[in-house]
Amino acid sequence: MIGKGETLNEVLSAEDHEARYGDLTRLIVRITDYILRDYRHAKKGVHTTMGGRVLELYSERLLRRGKAEGKAEGKAEGKAEGKAEATISTLRSLVKKGLISISAAAAELGVSEDAFKKMAML
Repeated sequence: MIGKGETLNEVLSAEDHEARYGDLTRLIVRITDYILRDYRHAKKGVHTTMGGRVLELYSERLLRRGKAEGKAEGKAEGKAEGKAEATISTLRSLVKKGLISISAAAAELGVSEDAFKKMAML
């Protein structure tokens, strides 16, 4: 409920009501666009009064943040996988050249000899 002296913006702008506020703002802009479709100047004034843009919804902010975090995690995992593949490739090459044994290569990775043979495709 809007109290005396309060505006709709003040009532609905709290974090827990942000989604409703954004949806309401978007709805008002869409209705205004429809009603004033032939009155370009008036429509521009309403858009200016509404803040010129629709607020980013809380769910949209969470989605954007989740995508950014996922991208960062993906990069980190990709780097880790790349390093692991490079290490296995180097150890495989050293084993093939006879510079180290399979057991030494497996120990370097902390895996069994059989596991190293599967990873290194020996």
